[in-house]
Amino acid sequence: MSLITPYIDAEHYRGIHFLEKPIKRGEYERCTFTDCRFAGTDLSGFVFVDCRFEQCDLSNVPLKQSSFRSAAFKGCKMLGLHFEDCNPMLFSVDFEGCQLQMSTFHRLKLKGTRFVGCRLGEVSFTDCDLTKADFNNSELHLTHFDGCTLEQADFRTASGLQLDPDKNRLKGALVTLYQLPGLLEKYQLRVE
Repeated sequence: MSLITPYIDAEHYRGIHFLEKPIKRGEYERCTFTDCRFAGTDLSGFVFVDCRFEQCDLSNVPLKQSSFRSAAFKGCKMLGLHFEDCNPMLFSVDFEGCQLQMSTFHRLKLKGTRFVGCRLGEVSFTDCDLTKADFNNSELHLTHFDGCTLEQADFRTASGLQLDPDKNRLKGALVTLYQLPGLLEKYQLRVE
């Protein structure tokens, strides 16, 4: 078995089902993946630097020690992913118009991360630094925040926001009046 890891630079992959045509474990830099299916593939140990994923299906893909550095996901289906399994060094992601249901982010530094126009149903954020994160136009149905730093995070146009202000740091977080019931739910108040 070769110990040399392939290095792939500035390639464009379009419409590939990687279960049928396996992707080589290696380091991918400035690559674009469009309309690709990763479902059923193991991305453990892969490195993605300045890569774009557009309209891809990455559902239930193992991510043990994967590296995502300045990786952008647009319109991707990403169900059941465990991002906490990724290599945390230089971890940097951006999500736009993605389905991230039942995914988990535990103990990750996600400062300034964009979750714009995403469906984040039943996503779990535990002990994350989400300072200045952007959740605009995202659905947060049953999304769980626990022990998170959400200072200056932007929730103004997010829907379904529910979180416990006593269990998260919220100083300077941006919310609207219609989101207050989701912040006061544990008190069982009736806001009219």
